[in-house]
Amino acid sequence: MHWHTLYELAWLVPILATILLCCRVKMYRGALGILLASVISLVQSYAFVRDANTLFDCTENLTIDIQIDSTLRSNLYFANSVVNILKIYACDTDFSGKVLLKVPVEQASQMQLGEIWRVSVDIKPIHGVLNEAGFDAQRYYFSQRVLAQAKVTKVLQRISAPDLRGKWFADIYRQTLDFKSQPLMLALLFGERSLIDKQQWHNLKQTGLAHLIAISGLHIGLAYMVGWWLGHILRIGMPKLIWLPLFSAVAVACFYAWLAGFSLPTQRAFIMCVIASLMLLLGIRISRWRVLWLTLAIVLMISPMSAVSSSLWLSVGAVALILLALDHIAPANEASLDGQNKETNTQRKFGIWLRVQLYLSLGLAPISALALGGVAWLSFLFNAVAIPLVSFYVVPLLLAGIIGNAFSIWLGSALFALADKGLNLLQYWVLLAQPYSLLWVQASSVQILCMLTLFSGACLRGALRSLALCIVLGVMAVNYAPFMPSMNKPHWQVDVLDVGHGLAILIESDGRALLYDTGSGWEEGSIAESIITPILMRRGVSLDALFISHWDNDHQGGMEDIIQQFSPPLIFSPQRDGRAMPCVRGQFWWWQGLSFAMVWPPKSVSRAFNPHSCVIRVSDGQHSLLLTGDIDAVAEYHLAYSDLQSEVMIVPHHGSNTSSTTSFIEQVGADIAIVSVAKQGRWSLPSQKVVDRYKRFATKWFETGTHGQVTVQFLSEKVQVSTIRHRQTDAWYRQILRNRVE
Repeated sequence: MHWHTLYELAWLVPILATILLCCRVKMYRGALGILLASVISLVQSYAFVRDANTLFDCTENLTIDIQIDSTLRSNLYFANSVVNILKIYACDTDFSGKVLLKVPVEQASQMQLGEIWRVSVDIKPIHGVLNEAGFDAQRYYFSQRVLAQAKVTKVLQRISAPDLRGKWFADIYRQTLDFKSQPLMLALLFGERSLIDKQQWHNLKQTGLAHLIAISGLHIGLAYMVGWWLGHILRIGMPKLIWLPLFSAVAVACFYAWLAGFSLPTQRAFIMCVIASLMLLLGIRISRWRVLWLTLAIVLMISPMSAVSSSLWLSVGAVALILLALDHIAPANEASLDGQNKETNTQRKFGIWLRVQLYLSLGLAPISALALGGVAWLSFLFNAVAIPLVSFYVVPLLLAGIIGNAFSIWLGSALFALADKGLNLLQYWVLLAQPYSLLWVQASSVQILCMLTLFSGACLRGALRSLALCIVLGVMAVNYAPFMPSMNKPHWQVDVLDVGHGLAILIESDGRALLYDTGSGWEEGSIAESIITPILMRRGVSLDALFISHWDNDHQGGMEDIIQQFSPPLIFSPQRDGRAMPCVRGQFWWWQGLSFAMVWPPKSVSRAFNPHSCVIRVSDGQHSLLLTGDIDAVAEYHLAYSDLQSEVMIVPHHGSNTSSTTSFIEQVGADIAIVSVAKQGRWSLPSQKVVDRYKRFATKWFETGTHGQVTVQFLSEKVQVSTIRHRQTDAWYRQILRNRVE
């Protein structure tokens, strides 16, 4: 079955017929849930494909009206934000849907939250990068039902001023400018985290407190509780309104979810609050576990695309852990709580709270390791105090501050000032913990599976424990069979990572690794942080050396992150730097049985540009690899008498026509050429002339933009190349987002 037939509505006929059969035959009714889920998924998939095709079938330079639902985040040349299309002018059709808007940085500052703008855009597929680990843009944007990316070619006019949410955001932004914790306050109120700097995120992640700043179930549940208390207070004067606390709780939770832009995590939490309220209102007794499963079913029914989102399953896993903890801890304490005085009861309840926190820390450790690449071992201590501080002090004050603004700006500012003091205390506490080196521990895949095994053995009971242990051990056996002794195990391996326009190459041998270039970096992050670090952590290898070919951002932008995270003992670069050894012609270095012959440049320079790139020939005596950086035709000419012959080469300067001369290609004589490029990138690389030159020499050609991460394994008798898009069967949504529908 070809992938594009999956979303054809014709499949509804046999599925609906099967549903009717199951309704008539009692023994088959258990399959109704799966069949109904298939119908919903099929209809939603068809709608997604239809909307994507409608968007791409319009004219190339499209005029659209968009609403800015979240602040734009700068990323090198563009600022990005997911926006809603309200109107398309070129197509004679009604249309609404989400796109990833890319605005030139110099024009982005005029676009504010909640405004409606008319812009001209070029519609492009969402490409993203694909590696064995790290951020997966296609999966993320599909889970948000984002159809395509829209690159702004011209900003035409502002159609309307900010809506109420946007106006409140702008007002509170100005009102809190002098507060030290303003970025955290805006994140907790509106879900806008773009103002939180990189160091703040790093500190929050290290202490396991990052989840407190992302509005999710904890925050919506807290708003629900605040609304319940508010309803009880209001009911003092209206005793007949017995359901007032319930309606007040739902209203406050809805208000907070609206402030956060009704993001998917807030939608899930709000749905759970509504279900629990309906059960109370209708007098239906239902277990906590059924509320969770019912919430999950409704969320997937409304947004089946969110099934591919790790955020959904992390949220469900966290709630399930809380319920599991309550099931194990609460019954054991009920008997001892009865008949005790108030003080003793309070102490015991506090003990339950601490034990639930410990349970969560143990259970979420492997989840944190999977999602973030490490574990904050002291998160139990920090969360035990930080959660009450944020939940019962900061967030209520922030919500009260918004309401207070309606009566008096002075009152609102006073409440925000109190919340700021609480967040300052939180940040001060986080900073005090930084000297402890074991605060954040990176975790490899093996360590994650060990944590899962320990949690299964320590916290689960009976058949559930046995089932969990079997699953974990089975996964461990499947995943780590390749690490067992094998005749086909490569002596060394090279991975050209898919980093868009840039370069990052990992060389690995016997559990140790080198890195040649780090990809690009920007104000809020880097390729090193989002891709390279997760891969190194997943493999659990040590980084022995870092090579920087030259000092352009797309090659050197993540250097500081790599140094901070892994502290490689050796750094090589053609640019004079107090920390780096020179990469110049005539230098040799031996590592893990491999020789590294540095053949260019002839001397170190104060600023290494493209022509000064560090060129290295790596060899094991039988196989060889040529690393070329961004050298140009002039540098290639000066290398004419060097020993460059290699089986595998990295194409110079991303396949630009300024390099890869015919004589250079012939001199190297590579069987395999790999170029690191972004698919349909802004520089239109690689040049077709360059591709044709390599193909005239019958060189096998690989592009990271097309193939994703490219892996070269050097075996004893051969060189074996594989690509991640070839190893993995592309999900149908990847093919729609990347290649459109045929």
